[in-house]
Amino acid sequence: MLAGPSGIPHADLFYGEIFVCTLKEGTMMEKVMGISAQWQRPVRELTGGETVTVLVGRPLYSDDLLSFTWATTVADKTSIGTYMDRCPERMAAIDREFYAIADCQSSSFWGMVEFK
Repeated sequence: MLAGPSGIPHADLFYGEIFVCTLKEGTMMEKVMGISAQWQRPVRELTGGETVTVLVGRPLYSDDLLSFTWATTVADKTSIGTYMDRCPERMAAIDREFYAIADCQSSSFWGMVEFK
């Protein structure tokens, strides 16, 4: 356990890559959900892949109901690239399908803390 800035104990840091995206016209959010499940399947088959989580954030109230976030979380910051490198053909095909339905305005890599 580490102590946060205010001294409150929390769990160890984990890492996440977060994309801020917009659905392309005529695309339903269910398509993003399906592609997310496709992305996670091959990653979960790899050694250590069971620690990878895919999260999709969708707006409940927003001035842009076509926006969404797509995130992966891992216990160790080198994992995302390692998983992508281990199955590049499968990942490239899924990426093409994803970018056919979504425009992503930004991508960033975060260190995150889950407070207990």
